[in-house]
Amino acid sequence: MNVIYAEKQDVNYYFTSEIETVASMGYRSPPTLFFQLDIGGVALIVKNEVPVKEKLKNGIAVKISGHYKKGMLSSIMIVDYTLY
Repeated sequence: MNVIYAEKQDVNYYFTSEIETVASMGYRSPPTLFFQLDIGGVALIVKNEVPVKEKLKNGIAVKISGHYKKGMLSSIMIVDYTLY
């Protein structure tokens, strides 16, 4: 019998990154922001991606900052974030 042990992490890690791309991949697909954390790439689902898309289209850099938690199997959960 194999037993998997995972310690719960209550630590919130701070992050800041630049938005690389924004995608709306179809009628039923939710809009998604793509950016990098030190642990790899992240795809964050958002409700309204239009302002970010417009800024990127006009050559304006959009940054994101906030906190995340590490989970099992190198997963993460974005706890809160701000776009600026």
